[in-house]
Amino acid sequence: MQKILLIPDCHFPYVDTSAFNCMLNAARSIKPDTVIILGDFFDFFAISQHRKDPWRKLDLASEIASGNGGLKQIEALGAKRKIFVEGNHEERLQRFLADAGSDVIRALGPSGLIKANTLPEVLNLKQRGWEWVPYRKHLKVGKLYVTHDVGKAGANAHVDAESVFQGNCVIGHTHRIATAVKGNLKGKGHVSAMLGWLGSFDDIDYMHRARAARDWAHGFGIAYMDEATEHVFLNVVNIVNNRCVVDGKIFTDKTDTKRKVKKNAA
Repeated sequence: MQKILLIPDCHFPYVDTSAFNCMLNAARSIKPDTVIILGDFFDFFAISQHRKDPWRKLDLASEIASGNGGLKQIEALGAKRKIFVEGNHEERLQRFLADAGSDVIRALGPSGLIKANTLPEVLNLKQRGWEWVPYRKHLKVGKLYVTHDVGKAGANAHVDAESVFQGNCVIGHTHRIATAVKGNLKGKGHVSAMLGWLGSFDDIDYMHRARAARDWAHGFGIAYMDEATEHVFLNVVNIVNNRCVVDGKIFTDKTDTKRKVKKNAA
């Protein structure tokens, strides 16, 4: 069985570090063969066309550096295949670079010199072994479709995605956790899922904090693909109080630290 790690929206630099580390510690244990980022790994608040919080620091260079640091941690997991699905927040940079009309752009921030026309070029993703899936596109891994969204948000976005693909699918975008299984008279069932997010609730600026706390949840996904049939068995992993359970083991954001302490004590 191939092991697949599915990472929902992180919104670097506004990531929840504890939730992200909890996910990483669980991933280090299972050693995934494939890693899939489901989009909105970056926030790109500095170049958002939406009205901005005047108290936030607007520095595109530091946003890129923060997200790139997160990418390096994921790369350290050693997965043979790495897939980056572009989200609407990554598309912010694509639009910004296109509108600027130059391959050398003075971005926001003291060191924000970008010498590229696309985010994959900015991050050298191809050279680092990443596959890039543009926003509003999808990829099929085994019998599972993955994409950021199909144009819908809300509580039933995953159900809508299944109706579009007519197959098993996982989406990002909504920050919600939900699954649904729909069958048919032929006896075939399709699973659709949303895996939550790994962003910081304290840094929300476009939704009331109370509504986000009600509807959104920290989580990620682990899937197992049968190489013979390409069937993908999906497990949604909830992160509660910076703790999650994978393969019967409890992981926290401090798991690695605790192991080092015990080893040193011995």
